[in-house]
Amino acid sequence: KLNGVDVTLPGTPYYTNGHFMVPMNYICDMFGITITNEEPKVEAQEKIPFQYEFNTAGDMEGWTKSGVAFANVENGHVYMKSVSTDPIIQFQGINVDAATYNKKMTIRLKNCTGATTFMLYFNTDSEPDWGGIGSPRRLEIPLTDNKEWQDIEIDLAGNTGWKGKITHVRIDPSMLMGDIYIDYIRIE
Repeated sequence: KLNGVDVTLPGTPYYTNGHFMVPMNYICDMFGITITNEEPKVEAQEKIPFQYEFNTAGDMEGWTKSGVAFANVENGHVYMKSVSTDPIIQFQGINVDAATYNKKMTIRLKNCTGATTFMLYFNTDSEPDWGGIGSPRRLEIPLTDNKEWQDIEIDLAGNTGWKGKITHVRIDPSMLMGDIYIDYIRIE
């Protein structure tokens, strides 16, 4: 019986090594399932520009590191082991059109360093330096030290320095040593 209805298998179950066996194809036939020996086909997902998800092990998606003993993509995020007070993850040559991608930057990260702020810097084609303190291309962002994932949203629409072509983005995720995890960086 199956769900209270008498069901006849298309073949005979058998007993072997102390177990009743029903060939898998009998069960599949009963439920209308077709078994093939073909490899499953995985469709490649289209990459959305300037959205870095870090889902492929070992693929930093163009981002490089500095001031860290280790930075790699594993388990769907970037893991960084900071050994200095100035760990950096940056993308030189990013070439973002600020007129098109002008809403926000979202960074999902986990801070295990004790830091309460991080720095975001960016250069443009017309202003290739970071600028000094007070520059709109140098932002100090509040950060929670709770060792939990947090989404940090940075308003780009209201930033007077976000114009032209953005050529270089630099994130200093902590000013202290320790473990830092970045799940994604998205520029919209």
